[in-house]
Amino acid sequence: MSNSKSVELQKFKARQMSQMRLVTRNGKQYFRVAHNKMTKHSNTEDQLRNRLTFANCINLWKCMAPGVRPYYSEKNEGKRNYNTFMRLNLKLSQTYLTREVLDAGGCIAHELVLSSGTLAPITLTAEGNYYRSNIMVGDLAITPFTPRNEISQAIVANNDDFQMGDTIALYLMTEYEKNLDGLSVPMIEMNRVELKLDPAAIDGQWDSLFMTKEGERCLFFACDSFGRCLVHWRQEEDELKASPASLSFGSRTDRYYDTLTEEAFQRAAESYGGLSE
Repeated sequence: MSNSKSVELQKFKARQMSQMRLVTRNGKQYFRVAHNKMTKHSNTEDQLRNRLTFANCINLWKCMAPGVRPYYSEKNEGKRNYNTFMRLNLKLSQTYLTREVLDAGGCIAHELVLSSGTLAPITLTAEGNYYRSNIMVGDLAITPFTPRNEISQAIVANNDDFQMGDTIALYLMTEYEKNLDGLSVPMIEMNRVELKLDPAAIDGQWDSLFMTKEGERCLFFACDSFGRCLVHWRQEEDELKASPASLSFGSRTDRYYDTLTEEAFQRAAESYGGLSE
C-alpha cells in the first residue's frame, strides 16, 4: 500500500503532466507546457489607455529601419536605445488605434524625442512655409549645387558649437497608409540625411533640404507635412556626442487628430472587448 507521501507525489506528477502537451517537430516528439487556459485581462480605463499607448510606441520603433533608428548618447548605464526610446516617448505616444490596426503594425507619430545628449540643440522655428534654424552660414547662398566644403566652412566660421568632422543629421519622418485586406493601417517611415563638415569635400546636390533665403544668414528647411528634426553629432575618441532633438511637424493629417478623440478611445476599447466594470 502506498504511503500518503507517495500518493501526493503521484497526484502532483499527474497535475504536472495534465499541463503538458506532446508535440511533434521535425520528426521528433517533445513535451511542452499547454496553453489551454486563457487569462482574461481586465480592461479598466487606465489599463487600456496605457496598453494602447504602449502598443503604438512599440510599433513606431518597429517601423524604423535599424540603420536610421534614433541614437541616445545619454542613455542609462547598460540600457539599449530601444529602452531609452520607450522611456522618453511613452507619454508622448498617447493615441487610440483599434486592436486590429495595432496588431497589423499600425502607429501614429507624435513629437517624438529622437536624440539626447550634451551638445547644444539645433532649433527649428516655423515661419510660414519654412523652418528657420539657428545654424548660421554668413553670406553664403546655398543651392542644391553648393559644394559641401563651402557649406562646411560657412557653418564652422559662423557657429562656435561646430567644428570640422562634425555631422548634422536631418531626420525625416513620413506618414502613409497601408491597405491590408480592406483594413486601413497608418504607418511611418524614417529617413536620415547626413551633412558631414569636411573642408575637402566638393559634392553637392542637397535637393533643397539645406537651403538659404535671400537676405537671411541661417539655414532654412521646408515646412511641409514631414516630421523632422536636426541632430548635431561629434565623434570624440570612443564616444559619440549628440544634441537633444524632437520631431517638429509642419502640419498634421485628419487621421492624426481623429485618433486623439474620446470616440477613437471608445472604438479601441470595443475592439479589446470593452471596458471592465
